[in-house]
Amino acid sequence: MTIDVRSAFISAGVVYIEAVDCSQEHYEFVSRNRYDDGQERILTWAFDTTDRRAFWSIRSYLRAQSVTRGAKTWGDAVSSLVGHVLGTSPSWRYKIDSIDEF
Repeated sequence: MTIDVRSAFISAGVVYIEAVDCSQEHYEFVSRNRYDDGQERILTWAFDTTDRRAFWSIRSYLRAQSVTRGAKTWGDAVSSLVGHVLGTSPSWRYKIDSIDEF
């Protein structure tokens, strides 16, 4: 899935990533069903870094992205995602409906 990262930040040990689904599959779904209400499909992930599985998931995801190369801190790595179109998305296990949910 291709995503366009709109915002990414860290708050109280939780890494949040908000992105727009800009994949071909989503475009074909919208075209096929004529479902175009002007809304973009926004996806949100939350990784609680105090949880070991979530920590290793976000760590491996950030290390795999070329835009995070050279980042010295977690904040630098996470903020470098913003504004980039990435060919992969984070693990669906940590997807949430909205930031208010977490």
